[in-house]
Amino acid sequence: MASQEIVVTLLYPATEKFDMNYYLTSHMATVEKQFTPTGLTKWQVVKAAPDTGYSTVCHLWFKSKEAADECFASAGNIMADIPNYTDVKPVTIGGQVVGGN
Repeated sequence: MASQEIVVTLLYPATEKFDMNYYLTSHMATVEKQFTPTGLTKWQVVKAAPDTGYSTVCHLWFKSKEAADECFASAGNIMADIPNYTDVKPVTIGGQVVGGN
C-alpha cells in the first residue's frame, strides 16, 4: 500500500511571549530548509482567533508518515529553538489526509 500524505498540526497556547517575526523568518525557515529534502511538501502558519485559547497554529504537510517520522527524529535543533520565540510547548496533532480539494 502506498504511503499517504500526513499533516502535523502544532497548536501554540496563548501566552505573553510569542515572537511571530522570529517564528516566521528564522524558525520556519530552518524547518523548511531541514525538512523539505526529507518530505515536507508545504507549511502554513495561522494566527488563531483570540477566543480559541491558542495564539498560533502551524500545519506541516509531509509526503508520508515515514517522511514525517524521519524529519521529527532529526529535529533536535528545531526543538531547541522553541525558547527563542515562545515560552510554551505546542500541542501536536498528526494524521493522514483523507479528503480535500
